[in-house]
Amino acid sequence: MTTVGQYVVQGANVILGKNVVIENFVEIQDNVTIGDNTVIRSYVRIGHGCTIGPDNIIKCGAIFGPNVKTMDRVFVGPGTVFVSGKDAKAASLAMTGAWIGANCVIEPGCIVGSLTVLGANSLLKKDMHDGLWFGSPARFHRPITWEELQGMNIPTVLGDPT
Repeated sequence: MTTVGQYVVQGANVILGKNVVIENFVEIQDNVTIGDNTVIRSYVRIGHGCTIGPDNIIKCGAIFGPNVKTMDRVFVGPGTVFVSGKDAKAASLAMTGAWIGANCVIEPGCIVGSLTVLGANSLLKKDMHDGLWFGSPARFHRPITWEELQGMNIPTVLGDPT
């Protein structure tokens, strides 16, 4: 059962999957799709044309610019901002199982790959793939495994990728 909190503003053509939870004070602009079993905490803004995959957790205060796409089992920490332009080519993408820490900034057109962790307060200026990244600008520090990601106790977001 999908649950929508108080003071949620939804634009036109918003598609909500099954068992979606949207807390209070959330803005969802036009032409947005939100996948099954996704949780969106309070004070989140999702720009027009965004696609949020299934089994995502989006924490309080996150902001998605226009046309951002997340795949399945993505965790977005509180206060994270996906900056993106009006052009769909400038949209950012978070791949399956990506884990993005609190207060990160993802610049337009960046890809957050699968099997990645972006540390808190990081600035992502280029595509990041498989591993632990952090800093401003974010830099690769070491590879990371599914076992490590699961050990971080990220609730229900990460499962076996196969």
